[in-house]
Amino acid sequence: MTSKELKRDGPQYYDLIKESVQRAQAVAIKTDTLVFFKASIKHYRFLRSRFKALEHVSYVGFYRENMLDRCICMIRDRFYEVKPFGIAVFGQNGTKIPDFSSFRMRQQHPEWNVQAKFANAEKCLEEDLNRVDFIRGQDLLFRFEKSMSDNDFQVSVDAWMNFLQPLLQGELYRDIVASALEEGRGTHKPSSQESKVYKYMELKE
Repeated sequence: MTSKELKRDGPQYYDLIKESVQRAQAVAIKTDTLVFFKASIKHYRFLRSRFKALEHVSYVGFYRENMLDRCICMIRDRFYEVKPFGIAVFGQNGTKIPDFSSFRMRQQHPEWNVQAKFANAEKCLEEDLNRVDFIRGQDLLFRFEKSMSDNDFQVSVDAWMNFLQPLLQGELYRDIVASALEEGRGTHKPSSQESKVYKYMELKE
């Protein structure tokens, strides 16, 4: 296969990824280990159909449930998907963060107080929902983190049992899964976005 044929995001590109996962999987089975593979939503959308053809493979889509929080983070980090909907600005005066500033540079300068300045918050939320809509409903794995309800905890245990079992050659014991999740019950608390949005109160209104 030539480099021209292996165009990024083309069919051959995803076939090669699938082949690489298959080879890694063969090694994992032989050595009694697990292989974890992470892909962006964009790539996951195309890869999930190919993963369905593999044996002993589990796949799931994860996304941040709070859409506004996702939009804020993408604008602050200047993701190309949200360029039409806002810009990253200095919190003190609302002026645009220079294009040459890298993520690492912004981390090194907390005094910049980088905030998201929305141009169209509603459209950003709408577009973001469209991006993750095909994996909605797969959030059961982490429901236990947001609740102390016994029912929610059991739902998450069931979800992890279904996710992990295909990866293992032996039996997966429910009590082991439950004990592993117990430590994280009710530990996820939503945080305020006020300090991350320029003129937050105006946007809220």
